[in-house]
Amino acid sequence: MERGRRSGDASTPGISALVFAGDWCGGYCRQGGRPNRATALTYFSWRHASGTLLPMQELVVAEQVSLPPPPAFSRFYQHGWQSWSETRWLDPRRAPVRNPIEERWPMVDDPAFARSGVHGGSGVGAIELGDDTVQLVGALGVGGRVELHDGSLIGKYEADAGEWFVATGAEAEVFARYRDLLGDRLGTRPARGAKTWCSWYSFYASIDEQRLAGVLGDLRGLPFDVFQIDDGWQEAIGDWQANARFPSGMADLASRCRGHGFEPGLWIAPFLARANSELFTGNRSMFASDGGGEPLFAG
Repeated sequence: MERGRRSGDASTPGISALVFAGDWCGGYCRQGGRPNRATALTYFSWRHASGTLLPMQELVVAEQVSLPPPPAFSRFYQHGWQSWSETRWLDPRRAPVRNPIEERWPMVDDPAFARSGVHGGSGVGAIELGDDTVQLVGALGVGGRVELHDGSLIGKYEADAGEWFVATGAEAEVFARYRDLLGDRLGTRPARGAKTWCSWYSFYASIDEQRLAGVLGDLRGLPFDVFQIDDGWQEAIGDWQANARFPSGMADLASRCRGHGFEPGLWIAPFLARANSELFTGNRSMFASDGGGEPLFAG
């Protein structure tokens, strides 16, 4: 039986990697529900000698955590990086799905991992073990990523050590516990989000003042809180003034939204600019560039 092994000094917070190996896992001792960085590692069993997976929930602090592959599993839970990323259970035997336009890969996933050949996601990952049992690794700080390597869940922080939640158990219970811990660490929002109508999902960028005025009338009496005007209203990405299709200006349209009982919303991308925008052509020194002085492509 192989015990968990680690690299770095367990008596300091600078541990660089924590590997859960064989039939045993390693985790920091806890005080008050949080990991104690100053206490030596303790070890606990997560797989019974008979091969049965035992329920387990632990908090650990490390730059990287790695769980041994289970005897069998069926699906991998991939958590999206942003709203264009997929969040779903998937078949790990299939190659990661990519946008057919390679230039858009950095828009869909974290640019640092957009060309990765392994399944992975932002913050949390899990594998389905059967009988409503899952194994989960979840970051409790910012900058964590969880990938699947040959059946092994590996969690990594971009820099420095961070806190992880590692668990095996019933799917609903494990995910609910991770949700609660994440809310405790990062803060929570009101349970009810705003109900939003967004022009992008009906018209993409083909919007104008007259079309949106008509939609405002059509939505009268429906339970929306926000009327969001998405991409297509601006002169260019980078030049955030109303274009010719909105001759009355955005302040006028915002006033109409409020008149219909909706809070107006407006889409912008403040850190991007098209090559033909006035912002870019007149202020190239403001933009990040590569080693050769060429602007970095953002997708």
